[in-house]
Amino acid sequence: MDNCLKKMVILTCILFAAGCSGKPEKRPSYRLQFSGLAISYMTPDNWAVKKIPGNKYPVVYTDLDYGIAPNIQLEIITERAYSIDSFIEKQTKNYKEYSVVSVSDFVTDKGKAGEKVEVRRVNNKAIPVSHFYYYLKIKDMVYLFTATCPEVTVEKYRETFDKTLRTVEAG
Repeated sequence: MDNCLKKMVILTCILFAAGCSGKPEKRPSYRLQFSGLAISYMTPDNWAVKKIPGNKYPVVYTDLDYGIAPNIQLEIITERAYSIDSFIEKQTKNYKEYSVVSVSDFVTDKGKAGEKVEVRRVNNKAIPVSHFYYYLKIKDMVYLFTATCPEVTVEKYRETFDKTLRTVEAG
C-alpha cells in the first residue's frame, strides 16, 4: 500500500471516528495558513479544521454525510516537476473501480492557473466516493489539494470545493 493510500485510509477512519464522537467545532470562514508554507486559502463557512496524525497539514471538514465527512486537504507539495497525469495513473493502480469523470482548467481568484480532475471510486467501506484534485503550480512549487465527498452528494459540495480552492493564495 503506497503512502498516499495509507494516509487516505487513516484520514477516512479518523474523520469517521471524529464524526461519531460528536459534532466538530465549526468556525466562520477564515484564511487558513499552512505552517511552513507560503500558501493559504479561505475555509468554508462553518467547517472544522483538524490536524490528523500522519498528515503533515490540517484537514478542513464538515459533518458526516452518507457515512463520509466531506473534506479538503493539501496532499502534495514539491519543487520538482510533477504531473497530475502521473498522480492519476498511480491512483488508478491503487484503487479498484477508480475512474476519471472529468479534467478541466482551474483558475484561482488571483489568476493562478491549474487543473481540476474529478474521479470516482469505491472506498474500503463500499461507499462510492468522489474526489476532486486541484493541481496548482505557484512560484515554482506544485500543490495538490484533494476534496472528497460521497458520490451522491457531489452537487451539494462541488461549488463549496471550487469556491474554497479558488481562494488559494501564495505569499
